[in-house]
Amino acid sequence: MNKLLTLLFIIITTVCNGTEQEPDLIYYEGNCLSLFTGYYFPSPLETYFYQNKIKYPFDALSTANYRGHIASWIIVNDSLFLTEIAIQSKRFQPGDYNVASKDSRNSKNGVFADWFSGIISSSEYRHDTIVNLGDRYLIDSTTTLLKTYYFHLRNGKLIDKQIINEEGSEDHGLTSEYNLLNLNENYISYYLRLGVSDQITFQNKKGYLKGNYGLSPILILYYNDHLKWPYNWENESKSGAPNCNWHISNDSLFLDSVTLKSGLSYNSIKSVPIALNEIFPLGENKEYIFGDWVSGVYSIEYGERVAKEKYSNYKTFEVSEYILFRLNKGIVEEYWLLPGDFNFNKLKKNIEPG
Repeated sequence: MNKLLTLLFIIITTVCNGTEQEPDLIYYEGNCLSLFTGYYFPSPLETYFYQNKIKYPFDALSTANYRGHIASWIIVNDSLFLTEIAIQSKRFQPGDYNVASKDSRNSKNGVFADWFSGIISSSEYRHDTIVNLGDRYLIDSTTTLLKTYYFHLRNGKLIDKQIINEEGSEDHGLTSEYNLLNLNENYISYYLRLGVSDQITFQNKKGYLKGNYGLSPILILYYNDHLKWPYNWENESKSGAPNCNWHISNDSLFLDSVTLKSGLSYNSIKSVPIALNEIFPLGENKEYIFGDWVSGVYSIEYGERVAKEKYSNYKTFEVSEYILFRLNKGIVEEYWLLPGDFNFNKLKKNIEPG
């Protein structure tokens, strides 16, 4: 195995310590490829529901298919199309789940995936299922990796690609041999660390800030569009998911600091601080920024990480109390103190989303 394929193996196994996930399928230039999916970053179809704030319609099928479906895709004329959604033995059209492109530009190829920006990693395999032994045939399930494909897409359009075989990089378009590989690592790392909660201090107590559909409120400045976040996976020199510290003082929300979180290692997270005036040029020399772009209902979780008896090395966060509060352009209009066992399902009919 050459150096490049060895590096591919290290990256993939680093983020796939759990059960290997059933891949989606993607057709490219007459080849049916396995589209890599995982627990720690969304598949192209998952991003459709997350970005449009639509309730996810699929239930997990097994530990090997947590996303609850297998989607089929095709790249035609440098555009990505969703052609089919399979749930076990049943087949569905994208429209059955109201999946549509932003401009409704569908075609005979399927639904144009203009909602998707990111990196798609796919593999081409040879399946050796029958072996001729002369006097008999042997059924063999050996699978051989032939090529790995990386597709770099923005709003459903193919920007670049890289194809890697045993000899090395076969076709890497405008990139050097390793650039698209690094871009893929940045992409996985970004989504892996996007779930790290912001922290907030309120009434001299520090907790975790929840809201904005699980994203840091700083992304509201960028319309929750990850492609608009200046430190997304395409930033080669400084890439990472935003993680912020906030505080509430005099019923006003303030941003104290911004850190980029990245890295694929479970043992450590890479943290790179970003100066506030790098994001807010007019806020030069300010210690904090008034969060007047933040509105809606948010919560603060207080608690501690507790080790389970049988798994002393594994700790889960147990909430002891919540504070639920409503913001209007950075101003706290009202708030409520709630017990740690409060049932938030009671609020579904009477509270705005987020």
